[in-house]
Amino acid sequence: MSKQPFILGILLSLSSLMSCFHKTVDKDGGIRMTLEVGNSVSVPDSQQITGAIGLMKARMDYLGYKDAKFTPIEGTNHISCEIPSVFNSSQIEKFLLSKFSVSFWETYENNDLLPVLLKSNKIVYNLALRKNEIEDTSMKYPLFKLLIPNINTNTGEPYDGACIGNACIKDTARINEYLNNPEIKLLFPKDLEFCWSIVKKKNNEGFVELIPLKIPVDGKPLLSSSFLKKTDTNHDIYGREFIWIEFDEKGSEIFKKMTRNNISKTIAITLNDSVIMYPVVQSEISGGNIQIVGNFTLNEAKDMAFLIGIKPYPAAVSISKIEIIPPAKKTNKN
Repeated sequence: MSKQPFILGILLSLSSLMSCFHKTVDKDGGIRMTLEVGNSVSVPDSQQITGAIGLMKARMDYLGYKDAKFTPIEGTNHISCEIPSVFNSSQIEKFLLSKFSVSFWETYENNDLLPVLLKSNKIVYNLALRKNEIEDTSMKYPLFKLLIPNINTNTGEPYDGACIGNACIKDTARINEYLNNPEIKLLFPKDLEFCWSIVKKKNNEGFVELIPLKIPVDGKPLLSSSFLKKTDTNHDIYGREFIWIEFDEKGSEIFKKMTRNNISKTIAITLNDSVIMYPVVQSEISGGNIQIVGNFTLNEAKDMAFLIGIKPYPAAVSISKIEIIPPAKKTNKN
């Protein structure tokens, strides 16, 4: 799993796009592309092609391109795509080809790991000293100069939850280097893997949070998007927006066990290699229906619900051809 933060720039930069009503590429110009599902070695069947088209259409619908047209090319593993009145393909390509993978993980808690982080500082100090990276030899906690611990600065006590600290994006590579040092890794549980959050904003500055995940022996998450049936948004009687998740029968049983074992603890939800949220479990949840309440705006809740609910393609997808078609010239009628 990559340790670098995943920036949702594609989603945020496209959130204001509007659909093109009753427009066509032939008349109004736009993007015409050919997508390949699978490859010559692994050729998908018609059901996988149809499934891929449904997922592509959902991605474009979310962005507002209701007139995006996807058509299977008979006898091949290719799909024709036309998006009218769009002439910059780079963002569309990235969003169509992004490999969205959503997973649910148990986590370690901040108060369990703070003593280990304190011990890590001594090792970091020696490492930095050997590299001449210590400006002040009286500095006791060089790791915490980069990774701001999630503690009450008045009492020194750790805050509840899974977040162990936050950092500027530019410092994540150095922090990763320190935490991946063999001597430091021996201090932490063997099944622990650190994962950065998506980029967050505070005082117009971007930062990321560090979340310790519990990785099962086989390396696979206990739950993934393959167990999801539906995601949506709604609001409670107090007007607070929440994200609603529905699992299938198998997913419901797995999540019931996860919540039973983690009451008052957090479950991290990752998108690809970044944590997008880590809600606290209030009680055992049965039935497969979940409500995640937070300080969301309506748009933030919709974005999260879409990202959590998006499913991966049934086979690899690539673009084999792309054209930008100019609008048809208007002819003057005498």
